[in-house]
Amino acid sequence: MLTRGQAKAIRLDIDLMELLAEAERERISRGEDGYNSDDGSAGVGEESEDEEHELPPLDPEFLRMIDELELDIYAGDLTDDDDAGSEGDWPDLSPSRSVHSLSMAADPSHNMLHPPIPTSSLNIQCSSTQKRKRRVRNQAQKDKKHAYKKRRRNVHRAETSHGKYDKGVSRKRVEEAEVVQLDFEADILPISSTGFQGKRTRSLFKHLTRNEVLARTIYYNWDATYDLVICDREGRGLVYCLANPRDPQWNTYVHPELCRILEKARVNGKFTAKEMFHRRGDYVAQTIGYSHGGGQTCPSNTKHSKRNAQVLQTLLSNDAVQRVSGLVNSGYRRFCPEMYAEYKANDEALRSSNPTLRKNFPDSVFAATTFNLGPQTVTPDHVDHGNNGPGGCAITSAGDFDDAKGGELVLWDLGIVIRFPPGSSIIILSAILRHSNLPIQPGEKRYSITQYSAGALFRFAANGMKNDKDYLPTATPEQVEEYIRERRTRWEKSLKKFTTYTPQP
Repeated sequence: MLTRGQAKAIRLDIDLMELLAEAERERISRGEDGYNSDDGSAGVGEESEDEEHELPPLDPEFLRMIDELELDIYAGDLTDDDDAGSEGDWPDLSPSRSVHSLSMAADPSHNMLHPPIPTSSLNIQCSSTQKRKRRVRNQAQKDKKHAYKKRRRNVHRAETSHGKYDKGVSRKRVEEAEVVQLDFEADILPISSTGFQGKRTRSLFKHLTRNEVLARTIYYNWDATYDLVICDREGRGLVYCLANPRDPQWNTYVHPELCRILEKARVNGKFTAKEMFHRRGDYVAQTIGYSHGGGQTCPSNTKHSKRNAQVLQTLLSNDAVQRVSGLVNSGYRRFCPEMYAEYKANDEALRSSNPTLRKNFPDSVFAATTFNLGPQTVTPDHVDHGNNGPGGCAITSAGDFDDAKGGELVLWDLGIVIRFPPGSSIIILSAILRHSNLPIQPGEKRYSITQYSAGALFRFAANGMKNDKDYLPTATPEQVEEYIRERRTRWEKSLKKFTTYTPQP
C-alpha cells in the first residue's frame, strides 16, 4: 500500500505525461517541424474515410523525456510535499532500486520467487525442549557416575578397615596431632564410688580475676588450626582440642550461621528464671535429648513447652549445628576409639530397649545436647558430675568476641588455660575435671554447645535396664558379688580404655 506522499508524486507525474502527450498531438496536427497538411498536397486525390492513416513517429526528445519520467517514478526521490509528513511518520514502502533481468526473474531458484521463510515459534520450542532433555540426560549420567564412585569408596573402606569405617585422613590427623604431656596422674581425679559419675563440689575460684588466674596457670595459645592432645604422665589422653576442618566455608559460613541461629533461638524462645539464672552462670541454657537420674525410674526424653520445642527442633535441623555435631563425633571416634565404641553400644542398647528415646543427630553417640544461648556464656569453675565419669564431653565455642582476651577454657586440676577460638571444639572429661571460662569483654557475645551422656545411662544398661534399687533386691548372691566387684574396679578398667599418646621429640 502506497503512502500519501508516494501516491501524490505518482499522480503529478502521470498528469504531466498526459499534458505532454496532448501538446505533442496538437503540434503534429498543426504541421509543425516540416510536416505538410492534406490541403497542401499537389496531385494527390482525397483519401477515403475508411482508409487507415499511418501516424508519424514520436519526437525523440519527447521519448527521452518520457523515459526520464518513468525512471524518476520508479527509481528517483519523491517530490517534496508538505502533506507528505515527516519521514518517521510513514513506513518506508518504496520499491527496491535493484533491477532484475528477465532471465533472473525466470530462474525458479532465484530468491525473488522464493522469499525466506521466517523461523516459526514451533522450531524455537522444539529447540528449547531438546536442550532441556539434554540437560536432564547429562545430569542423570553424572548422578549415576557419582553413585558408582560412592559405592566403590564404601567397598574399599569396608575391605581396608575390616568392617569398621576409619578414614585414612583421620589416621593422618591423629599422627600429625601435637601431644603435650603433663606431670599429672589421672588416677587421682575425683570419681564416684560406682565409677559412673563424678563428685559434686562447689565453686572454689569464682572470686579470682583474669590476671590472677593466668598467674596460676600455664597458657596454651591454641588457634584451632591443628589438633592438640593433652595427656597425663602415662600418656593417657585427657583433653582433645580439635582442629577446624580445612574448609574455607567453616569460617565464612558455618560459624556465622551458628551464631545467627543461636541468637535467633534465644530471642524466639520463652524461658523461665531457672533457665536463665543457674549455678553455671547467668545465661540461657536449653537441653534436649534423653537422660537419666534425679529420681527417674527409667531413661526419658527432656520435656519442653511447645514453643521452646519448636525452637530446639529448628536448632537440631540447622546445617551448621549438624556440621558441628559431625565434627565432634568424628573427633571422638578418631582420638578415643574404645570409649567411642562403649558410648555407641550403650546408646544402641538403650534405644533398642526403649525406641521412644530421642536421638538428636543420626550419627552421634551422645545422648544429650545443651545449647547455651548467651548472650554472654561464661561459666565459673565447676564439674558436670552427672555426666559419664570416664567419658568425654564435647564443647563448641561460638560468638563475636576476642578469644585472646576472654572466653579461654580453664582446667583447674591440670593447671592450664587453653585459648578457645570461636567456632572450635574441645573434648574434656567434664564430670571429673574442674573447668571454667575466663570472662569476655563488655558488649561481646559468646555462645556454646555441649554434647554428652549421663553416667546413670551406663549404670542403667549395666544393671540389665534397671535401677540399683530395682536390680539388687532381685539379684542372686553371685550377681550382688559381681556388682560390688565392678564398682571397685570400674574406674581402673576405664583408665585402660583411654588412648595413650607419645609426645613428639
